Amino acid sequence: MNYLPLTIFVIGFCTNLSLSVAENNCEKCKDNVQCIPWGGLCNGYVHCDDQSDEDPEFCRDFSCSSGAVKCKNNIECVRRDNLCDGYKDCNDESDEDPEMCKDFQCPSGLMKCRDNLQCFRIGFLCAGTENAFCNDRSDIDPEFCRANAPECPKGDVRCKNEIHCVNPRYQCDGLKHCPDNSDEDVNMCGGKSFQLSSGTVKCKNNIECVHQHYLCDGYTKCNDESDEDQEMCKDFQCTSGFMKCRNNLQCFPTRLLCVATDDAFCLDGSNIDPEFCRANAPECPKGEVRCKNGVHCVNPRFQCDGLKHCPDNSDEDVNMCAAKQCLSYEVKCKSGLQCILKAYLCDNDTDCDDGSDEENCNDAKRNINSLMDYHRAARGLKKSN
Repeated sequence: MNYLPLTIFVIGFCTNLSLSVAENNCEKCKDNVQCIPWGGLCNGYVHCDDQSDEDPEFCRDFSCSSGAVKCKNNIECVRRDNLCDGYKDCNDESDEDPEMCKDFQCPSGLMKCRDNLQCFRIGFLCAGTENAFCNDRSDIDPEFCRANAPECPKGDVRCKNEIHCVNPRYQCDGLKHCPDNSDEDVNMCGGKSFQLSSGTVKCKNNIECVHQHYLCDGYTKCNDESDEDQEMCKDFQCTSGFMKCRNNLQCFPTRLLCVATDDAFCLDGSNIDPEFCRANAPECPKGEVRCKNGVHCVNPRFQCDGLKHCPDNSDEDVNMCAAKQCLSYEVKCKSGLQCILKAYLCDNDTDCDDGSDEENCNDAKRNINSLMDYHRAARGLKKSN
C-alpha cells in the first residue's frame, strides 16, 4: 500500500473537512446553484431565486434549527424569542395566538405585559419614554412598573421612582442615570450622610462627585468647574501613569508623550514638543533600549524586523541593522538589514522585504514548514505579522 506524505495528508484532510462542514451548514436551492444557511430556510422570507426555500412541501418535512419552533401550519419556523411578542411572524398568526400566549413562559430577560399575552424586555420597563412596547401600554404605566420591578443587582440601590436601580458610584457624578434624575438629587448629594465611592472626591459645590483621575485633566467635570481650579491644580499630584504638562496645571497619560501625532492632549501643546518629551521621558522598562528620539523605548528583539516600533523608525536604522547580529533562532535576510525567525523560511509567506526567505525552496523544506504551521494551528497559535 502506498502512503501519502504526512504533511500532504494533514493539509488535504483539513481542506476536505472544512468544505464538508460548509456544505452541511446550508441547503441547496432546487436550482442546485444557490446555497441557503439553515436559519434562512422556511422562515417566511424567500431567499432562493426559485423560491424553493419556502416551498410548502419541503417545509412541512423540514426540522427547524435550534431555538426555533414550527408555526401551527407546520410550514414556517419562528424563533422562540419571537413568540408572544406582539408582532405576527407566522403567516397563520399562530405565534400570537391568545390561548397559547396566556400560558406561555417568557424567555429569560423578558416579562409579561399586564394583558398576560405579550412578552417584552425587562429593560424597557418605564424606560423614560412615551413610546410603549406593550400593546396595552402597561410597560410605561408607573403603577404597573413599581409592582413588577425586578430586584436590583447586588450592590445597586433603588432610584426614587422605586423602579430602576443605580450603582452608588454613579450617584452625584453630574450625569443622569435614574430616569427621574434622583441619583443627582441636590439634598442627597449635598447631605453629610452621603458616602463617597472609592477614588472619588466632592466638587466645591458639595453636590457632584468626580473621580480623582479627572481632576486637573483640562476638561471640566464639575458644574462649578472646581475640578480645574488653577490654584488647586498647581499643587496637585497627578495619579499613577499620568504626568504634568509644561504649564503645571494639567495632567495627561504618560503614554501620550510624543506619540507621533499632531493632536496635542496638553492645552499648551507640550506633550508633542520633542524638547519637553526628551526632558521628561520616563526610564525604559528593564531589558528595553531607547529609540533615537530619546523618548520612546523598544525591545531589542523587535529591532530590525522590518516593522516600525519607534515613532522615528530608528529601530530599523540601516547602519544599525547591517551591524546587528540576529538571535540564535533567527536568520538574516539577503539584504543584511532584517532578521526573521528560521521557522519562517520557505513557508509560502514572504517575511523578508527582499523576498529572500522564499528563495531556493524545495518541496521538502516547504512540507516541513507546512507541518510546523499545522501543529501551530492545532495548539491555537498563529504566525505574527
